[in-house]
Amino acid sequence: MVETKNITTIKQLCQAEGIDTQGLRFAVNGVEKGIGYHLLQNDGVNYQVKNEKQEPSVISIEKENNENKNSKAIYVTINDRTVELSPKYDETPYIFLDMLNFVDIDPTKPKGNIVLQINDRDADYLEEIKDGDNISIYWDGQVLT
Repeated sequence: MVETKNITTIKQLCQAEGIDTQGLRFAVNGVEKGIGYHLLQNDGVNYQVKNEKQEPSVISIEKENNENKNSKAIYVTINDRTVELSPKYDETPYIFLDMLNFVDIDPTKPKGNIVLQINDRDADYLEEIKDGDNISIYWDGQVLT
């Protein structure tokens, strides 16, 4: 018998895996997130002990859909970092708004004007993302590192 669970947050994922979240910090696709973060299909979730001074040993937990495992992923560059976008569970295309999940920017807490660009031009939130797109999302005046 195969049991499936509807896991939508980091907290639910940790509960399902028996991981105590106390004293841990989490990163989704390389960006630090809280345990209430809502996961997307094929997000890579890593965790480590908070304030660990030596090089952390990071264990990866991935939320996957076996039906889409063999489907073609697309690759985009977000703020000079290459990101693999596996096909979404509902098979809809990625849109620019989805890319906010891959950067450490909270649009609900503005720090100036947000710059949203795709291939060196202004982007629309609902614009479809294509393989090879170069995406920039940052606060105006922010130095990208």
